[in-house]
Amino acid sequence: MTVAEAIAWAAERLAGAGVDPPLLDAELLVAHAMGGDRVSVLTHPERSLSPEQDASLRAAVARRVAREPLPYILGWKEFYGRRFRVSPAVLIPRPETELLVDVAAAHLASQGGCQRPLALDVGTGSGCVAITLALEVPNSRVVGYDISEDALGVAMRNAVALAADRMVAPSPGRAFGSTSARDASLSFRCGDFPDGLEDLVGAVDVLASNPPYVAWPDASELPPEVAEYEPPVALYSDEEGMGFTRRLVEHGPRLLKRGGAMVLEVAYGQGQRVAELFASAGLRDVRVANDLAGIPRVVAGVKR
Repeated sequence: MTVAEAIAWAAERLAGAGVDPPLLDAELLVAHAMGGDRVSVLTHPERSLSPEQDASLRAAVARRVAREPLPYILGWKEFYGRRFRVSPAVLIPRPETELLVDVAAAHLASQGGCQRPLALDVGTGSGCVAITLALEVPNSRVVGYDISEDALGVAMRNAVALAADRMVAPSPGRAFGSTSARDASLSFRCGDFPDGLEDLVGAVDVLASNPPYVAWPDASELPPEVAEYEPPVALYSDEEGMGFTRRLVEHGPRLLKRGGAMVLEVAYGQGQRVAELFASAGLRDVRVANDLAGIPRVVAGVKR
């Protein structure tokens, strides 16, 4: 097949499987099979695929027809203008999470009296939030924290690829970088929140998190790409999707220094409830920010 024929063939099969948008996914899969990018492939539609490229494309299309998420097939997802590696061990970065970074980075950068402000990203997954904060606020120290060692392995690889000059090399006998964020630029820790964070009590300028916030009964309403492939530990929470968020609000404020902020991504319909939790926990200047779709998506509050 030529490139043009391969794209048409793939798009037809993806559309038949209910994949949306089929044409864009087809173009990206053809580019992936040919080892190039979408632009280079589209500028030469007359090129022919080699037998090896044809076989690679057919295997990739079969995976997408089974509704495996495109980023898992490609091995990457763009976030904040950077390409992050992803695997089934991590949640796929979403555009709306860029708002979480915007709010967290603004507060981190505003800490003028703090020479090297400290951010903690709880549930770091691919590391997209932690690494982006480290790169967008160059004088910051950032700790990515997750319960999954597999996820932290992905985050470490992304950190080495994207932020090697800020990365703290793993210490002997320690799985994920420095155990102290006070002298680290970008490091990772493994634990079940708030375990293993005792040394950060009263030291954090920004606690950011995109926590699991989908209620278990709502799993049937999710697209198969999400429900059948993304890690449940990063998606679901008890108490109508608010369980882990409540844990963050219960234990997070003691990690913050005075003037430090907690910044959380929330599900549709959770904004006001989380804002009330913040206020009940003693956080002030609580505000809710809307994403580009106008949905209340990020709640922020400050410890006074």
